[in-house]
Amino acid sequence: MSLPGKHLLISLLLAAVSPLVCLAQNGGGASPSTTGTLHSTSTLVLVPTLVTSPGAELVHGLQAEDFALIDNGVAQKLHVEEGLREPLAVVVLMQIGGSAPRQFQNYAGVCTMLDYALGSVPYWVSLVTFDSKPEDRWPFSRDVENLRKAFTSPKPGDRGAATLDAIEYGLDWFDNQHPRGRRIIVLISDEHFAHPAEQSQRIVRRLAETNTAIYSLNYSAETQWLKDQFTQERHGNPPLAFSPDHPAVIGTFDLKAPLMAALGGMQANAAGEMASLSGGVSLPFGNRKELEDQMMTFANDLANRYLLSFQPTSTSAGLHSVAVSIPMHPELRISSRAAYWRNAPAPQN
Repeated sequence: MSLPGKHLLISLLLAAVSPLVCLAQNGGGASPSTTGTLHSTSTLVLVPTLVTSPGAELVHGLQAEDFALIDNGVAQKLHVEEGLREPLAVVVLMQIGGSAPRQFQNYAGVCTMLDYALGSVPYWVSLVTFDSKPEDRWPFSRDVENLRKAFTSPKPGDRGAATLDAIEYGLDWFDNQHPRGRRIIVLISDEHFAHPAEQSQRIVRRLAETNTAIYSLNYSAETQWLKDQFTQERHGNPPLAFSPDHPAVIGTFDLKAPLMAALGGMQANAAGEMASLSGGVSLPFGNRKELEDQMMTFANDLANRYLLSFQPTSTSAGLHSVAVSIPMHPELRISSRAAYWRNAPAPQN
């Protein structure tokens, strides 16, 4: 991980911001209709967990007693809920500015794949496009087909890509229309974007407090540009003569710009880091087939996670670390959230 990525991760963790959500939180404050946070007298922590074999095959049929869960070093009594059947609200944030128009040809199949991915649960879905600011917004609907034209014929935006502003806009849209329940943001964007520490901290904490995970379908503008430099005809440089006895070489290639682009492509994947911190997944793609393959990964992840839940024995506020294991089958691979945030209890009158 490069230094910018480390700075983002460290600043978020030092601010005690968590990728895991607390479905029911202790404490007072604003009502759920304005904050999207659920309040009750007890705290139920949800830990969606994906289990695969060493060969990456999904593992089904595990029971609560097969899992072990540690909260801040203390073993917890956990339950496995009966599937992820709770209604799901989804906001798709689609970048249309900056480098995005180069990717529009890949988006045509997203609507079909999204319908397939969400078909296993009751859902509401909306779409927000963004460039240097959030642009068009579609109302929540129970039918993904209402978004088909937006995916097949997107309109290019300006040269900007305010990704964090779009995420905050999406969270506000949830609060207005879907204040309770499971939430997912599907972010389709360049993997690189500016991430000021203060705004990043605010967003990730809101993600944790409102049961929102980000699934990031991200591309690298630098990688695409670099590929173009080597695959498309270029005549940007003047003819170069090696010898008076031989004709000049036309269109010689200047490696400086591609090398700089390659270095840029090695910088931190901010979209992927934001997804991981929210409890979601980073799904990179480079062409239409890869995007559709990653949508299949999203569908499998969404439909096949175990939903572990527990009521913490500790009432301490702040960041709690969580570790999930399967003691009798250490060879299995586990993908789950690593922490959650607990609010301080409301003062008693």
